[in-house]
Amino acid sequence: MTKRAQRIWQRFLQASLWIASIGLMVASSGLDGAYLARLMPAGWAWLGLLLNTMADITSELGMYWYGRLQMDRSKRKQANSRWVLVGQVVLVGYAWLFGWRQLVPKVAEIDPGAPWMAPIGAAFIPAALIVVGYIQSLLAGRIEAERVSAEPAATGADTAQSEPEPPPVERQPAKMADFRRVLGRMNGDRAALDAERLAAELAKDDLILPSDTTVRRWLKVAHK
Repeated sequence: MTKRAQRIWQRFLQASLWIASIGLMVASSGLDGAYLARLMPAGWAWLGLLLNTMADITSELGMYWYGRLQMDRSKRKQANSRWVLVGQVVLVGYAWLFGWRQLVPKVAEIDPGAPWMAPIGAAFIPAALIVVGYIQSLLAGRIEAERVSAEPAATGADTAQSEPEPPPVERQPAKMADFRRVLGRMNGDRAALDAERLAAELAKDDLILPSDTTVRRWLKVAHK
């Protein structure tokens, strides 16, 4: 399998549960969605199917974000996210109720000896959707953790490069004492001393030339 095919397959696997949940939502419209459609005014039955689908999506996403919040580092978010379960119970309860009322006459028609199939069968799709939503939250957390662990750690060289460089030290103009120290290093070669060489010698002590007038006076002293 080529790398491109592997990437496509991995993306499909990551989206597979979402695809499956869409199929569950569409296929279940004949149960709780059909019951809601009968409650709508004449000519607006499609709103019942739309309402059921949106409720299913909300239920699945609610369970997804509940799982993500439970993995959050904040203990407060983890505690507050438990209220999401209250909403999930309400959503699943309504989905089960509508599906049960839709299944009661159907079960009585096709399987009159098992009336208990109506309440049990009505819970099938809502339970499947919240399970899929929670599994998706776990997979998303795992994928993000793998990406973080796969990032290369910064090496010492990289760390050194990322550290800000210290500001350059501002060099001060030389004084007479500094000039005399330079003369002491000339070893009798004062006649060759000029402004350029004087600047180079002072730079060894992190100093710079003073004013031009002072430099000319110092050079006269050196050449005597």
